[in-house]
Amino acid sequence: MNGLINFRDFGGMAVAGAGTVRRDVLYRSGAFRQADAVTVAAVVALDFDAVVDLRYPDERQLKPSPWPGHFAGRLLSHSGEGDADAPHLMLFRPGLAAPGAVGERYAAFYSELPFDPDYQPLFARVFARLAAGQGRVLIHCSAGKDRTGIFCALLLTALGVAWPAIMDDYLISRQAAESIELRDEVAARAAHHEAAALPETLISAVLGVDPAYLDAAFAAIRRRCGSVDAYLDDLGADRAALRRRFTS
Repeated sequence: MNGLINFRDFGGMAVAGAGTVRRDVLYRSGAFRQADAVTVAAVVALDFDAVVDLRYPDERQLKPSPWPGHFAGRLLSHSGEGDADAPHLMLFRPGLAAPGAVGERYAAFYSELPFDPDYQPLFARVFARLAAGQGRVLIHCSAGKDRTGIFCALLLTALGVAWPAIMDDYLISRQAAESIELRDEVAARAAHHEAAALPETLISAVLGVDPAYLDAAFAAIRRRCGSVDAYLDDLGADRAALRRRFTS
């Protein structure tokens, strides 16, 4: 998929009891950056029933997705803070000097996102739509690794996938760190903030994923809600309906 970062089917995992997450139903990705016409046509042809765009409004306006007009009713996003940035670009603020600082900021971001006043209601809306819908689903953000990683991990948890398999899927997004488009984007943002040329190790840290980040999100959920199941209940996630739709 030229210009479409981190695009993949994330079905196929075993679920508790018996069965697997269905293939060719759940997809995840980053945003369309420099997708060519062939890639756009191939993705549109998948005829997604729902497209969950987890980007901030400013991100969507700066880099709009090329969905045809008849997709309008299929798109789910939030209309909160308009000038926020993608997590891998938010990091360019005072104090970023080493990969360790990157890890601390990502862990804080992951811990806060499940309770963010824009994202928590969006997660609830998405779960309701997925439980009631049909057909394929695409979940994406800018790089397809952080906001998408958190929501996909929650969805897989609701489907009964074991934590090691959820973490393995999350870590596939390490490939995003090798994307030329993303690396150029990070370098440009650093230059915008008058930072010195970033070492490759720091760029890789900014664009990478780490088990500690996803662990931080789920630890925060357990700390504040008592369990991940309780958090999913608070969102109104109908796990039985989700399993009927997405597992076999």
